[in-house]
Amino acid sequence: MISTQNNPVGIKRVRLYFTNIEFNDLKNVDPTIQSIADLKVTKYSGPTADGVYDPSDANAIVLIPNNMITVGSVYGLHFLEFDVDGFSEFWIHGGSNAPLPVQLKSFSAQICKEQSCLYWSSTTEQGLSHYEIERSSNATQFESIAQRIALQQSNAVQFYEYQDQQPFQGNNYYRLKCVDENGQFGYSSTIRVNHTTSAEVFVVPSAGQNAQFQILTTADIESCEIFSADGKLLFVVKNNHTISLQPYPQGIYFLRIKVGDQKIIRRVMRN
Repeated sequence: MISTQNNPVGIKRVRLYFTNIEFNDLKNVDPTIQSIADLKVTKYSGPTADGVYDPSDANAIVLIPNNMITVGSVYGLHFLEFDVDGFSEFWIHGGSNAPLPVQLKSFSAQICKEQSCLYWSSTTEQGLSHYEIERSSNATQFESIAQRIALQQSNAVQFYEYQDQQPFQGNNYYRLKCVDENGQFGYSSTIRVNHTTSAEVFVVPSAGQNAQFQILTTADIESCEIFSADGKLLFVVKNNHTISLQPYPQGIYFLRIKVGDQKIIRRVMRN
């Protein structure tokens, strides 16, 4: 069980340590475990963080499959390492007590032109009703944007895909809500896709002004730093599309323009 008063926003990495004796004890009670690579983790969130696995009082049960877990050993201990979007109770186990009748084999995403293309595969779907695709801009507050009905094939690997045609500008966080026929559900791990559009920025001389320039862009300008040819920072303007080099001599200058998450360099000549 991990408790925190200041839960940082976004994805967190958790590492759980255990001894070789503890691992052997777990193997003795769960014959599905042959090696550390067979281990999975259940992330359990509920009103009572008491170290007792009780699905009846869970707000959410997330199965983190072994292909999304990094395993290793250090200082004579074994560890499992994985990413989560929040803290809770964590349970290390094999396949015998997976919280949902689905085994996710993979979950990934990539940018397809201006869309987010999501792909996942699974096995052991008997009793699974559907997948809900959820999206967030901050990895904390999620909304359901689509559903995919489960094919419910118990032994064959099933492949799914979904295209988010209207992703957020910037970071998009996705997860799968896996819902069974009884209404119980759990979540996949969270993945991120970043849609950052390169802003077009032009700097042109102002009409009739030898030392004044206009920054032309459809994006909001947060700041503009003006440098001399030898790299010395001269001054900074904020939220302004007009730059005046009137106090400075003729020559070459460089503008570093901050637009959103981008910093764009432009060269100008002051006559």
